[in-house]
Amino acid sequence: MRKKLIVILSVLAVLVTGLGIARAEGDDSETYFEKSGVGPAFEHGMGGLGLAVSGAGEASGSAYQVTPQSASGGPAFSFFPDQEMPCSMEKDGLLIGCGQAVEPEVKSAPDGTIFVTAQDGTPGGNLAWRRDPGSFSYTQLDKPDGLPVVGNASGLTGGGGDNELAISSADANGNYRVYVSSLMSLVTNGVSVSTDRGNTWFFNPVASNFAGVDRQWLAASGEKTVYLAYHDLYLKSIFMNRSDDGGITWGPPQEMFDTSNMENATGAGASAQGVGAGVGAGNWQSNLVAFPDGGVALAYLRPADADPCLSSTATTCPPRPRNQVWVATTDTSGNNPQNRLVGTLPGSTAGVLFPSVAVDRAGNLYVVQTNGSDIFYSHSTDRGATWSPFVDVTASAPAATSDSSLFPYIVAGSAGKAAIGWLGAAGPNNDSSDWTTQFAETTDGLADTPTFTVARASNHVVHHGVVCLGGLSCNTADPTGAGGRELAEVLQMGITRDGRVLISYPDNSDGRHSSGWAWVVEQNAGPGLYDDVTPVPPVPPVLGHPTATFTATGSLPLYFTNDADGQAVTPAAGYQFDGATIAGALSSLPGSKGHVGIIGYAANSTPGTSQPVVFQTGPLTQDTTIGGSLAFALWVQNELGSNGASELDFSLLDVASDGSSTAILGRTVQNGDDVIGGATPTRRDYSYAIAGGYVLPAGHTLRIEMSFPYLVSSSTRFYYGDATYPSGITLGVGTGG
Repeated sequence: MRKKLIVILSVLAVLVTGLGIARAEGDDSETYFEKSGVGPAFEHGMGGLGLAVSGAGEASGSAYQVTPQSASGGPAFSFFPDQEMPCSMEKDGLLIGCGQAVEPEVKSAPDGTIFVTAQDGTPGGNLAWRRDPGSFSYTQLDKPDGLPVVGNASGLTGGGGDNELAISSADANGNYRVYVSSLMSLVTNGVSVSTDRGNTWFFNPVASNFAGVDRQWLAASGEKTVYLAYHDLYLKSIFMNRSDDGGITWGPPQEMFDTSNMENATGAGASAQGVGAGVGAGNWQSNLVAFPDGGVALAYLRPADADPCLSSTATTCPPRPRNQVWVATTDTSGNNPQNRLVGTLPGSTAGVLFPSVAVDRAGNLYVVQTNGSDIFYSHSTDRGATWSPFVDVTASAPAATSDSSLFPYIVAGSAGKAAIGWLGAAGPNNDSSDWTTQFAETTDGLADTPTFTVARASNHVVHHGVVCLGGLSCNTADPTGAGGRELAEVLQMGITRDGRVLISYPDNSDGRHSSGWAWVVEQNAGPGLYDDVTPVPPVPPVLGHPTATFTATGSLPLYFTNDADGQAVTPAAGYQFDGATIAGALSSLPGSKGHVGIIGYAANSTPGTSQPVVFQTGPLTQDTTIGGSLAFALWVQNELGSNGASELDFSLLDVASDGSSTAILGRTVQNGDDVIGGATPTRRDYSYAIAGGYVLPAGHTLRIEMSFPYLVSSSTRFYYGDATYPSGITLGVGTGG
């Protein structure tokens, strides 16, 4: 049924003509995790499973985190605490849910507005967020590739296989265009355009004019010119389309290879087969960048020697490392591509997706690529005609992060200034790996031997375990989606208006989602990338804050109640409430209505996929300091008795009046807090320490989100809100200073 639905949506997306679809702005209020959705079938094999609410995330207690200097003694850098993009079920759609937001991108607009996009997987479309100048909070926007003919509330779009973000220059009135491209189920590429900062979108679902495409990239040039590059699945080549009316209509595809240099640029066999056959069937091309004086550049990979798979007489196709980095550049008009070899990467596993290219304000080009272990860098001062020898960026990285390096991306500012982001881990890429977001900056990037300051950017481990780079084959033998492709294949970077670095990366550390989710980390201090601008970081908001001391004065007992469902009687034996989501209030008195909620289903042993339970207090009438410990008293029942087991996952959240939330405390999936009940309701008690004290401001609410993922296949029931089974929590309260 799911495959049939995807096909129908794909056909629908192609049938909607290039006239575009205008979409109106909806309610921007954030409703975090109110319902669990059924996640999309991620096009690359990740298999969204909807929302699994748990985990604490990162509280914004300090203004920034200080990261270590590089081993070479370069300048110190610091970053604000990482920000997880919020999720609104209204924006994501009830049929899609907040399951995943991978391969995120971040860009800063001319007025300082920051935009973030990420893919939710086909047919979930692309997600988008905006942060206004002077603010430190992101607001979720309507899906750029939404199809009203299908229904915005559902969240279905037909797109979302890949996403790409670009922003134009400003016109004389300060207006600019935001472009977001969506891969429409490997059928074609759509491009959405907004001229009002993402409030409304014009969507052309057939911008590439091609059937059978993958991994597209955008580059904006000036006020209205924008380029779209992509890999063709059937011709095994890289093509580019161009729009000169701000993304409304698109010209014919242009191949990105110089026919006079075809065999060298694409590999043996290309001349016989034509149109770039030597590039191969994989997605080997980088992002696309626009030169300041016009035209574009992209990088791509190819084997260093002849590939028998490209021969029309080949009978066997052994894998060959894509260890040569090439760059294709056009002239200033965007035509006549030229292909030049950058260099050959060392190692037998070279050519890990993706290479990345950047251009600075003076028109100099930069390329980075990884061989799985190290990040290699090269630059060109003559529009890609010649290139410097590769330099190992990670040679000066701390030993604890330099053994495995994936997802490199580069941005450039003023001449010779560039920054690189990637995921790094100690040791080999395996089930024991702990991955963090890494950062390097050079201010002499045009030197023969440039120097790099290397630092850790993320303030937490963003992924534990293997990162699979095998594409669709990653999860083929693992239908639970735990085959190492939760992060998909790329992170990206941007530069704020005042020259500070932004890194958008996928993260599945907090257990809130069924797969990776979009996070952004922003530079707070250290040299910027623009010579003519002094970085002035924004001041992060205070949504509640830890205090230095905590003196206990008492405790606050809270009970789970729900006045919307059930009967005003004590539940009889076997009574159960089969709601898709259980939500209610945290009350100081036991509820008068008895409820039993089924949390989970038989024969599902996937951690983190059970339905969420959401309870919340009313707005606080005064500032309240909590601390000491959080204690749970939960009545649960497992259908399989002693043979059934779950675990308790939770988040304790401070929720502001605008719906934004800050995590105070939590436990993520596979934490060992087993809920092993019997065939009859059983009380389970838990206690967790709250470090220091935490001030909940007046007007804020306290929220608890729980889930009961499985350790053994069974169905877990959670009883609450009555005198017989008075499940509840107790918080320490007191004063702080």
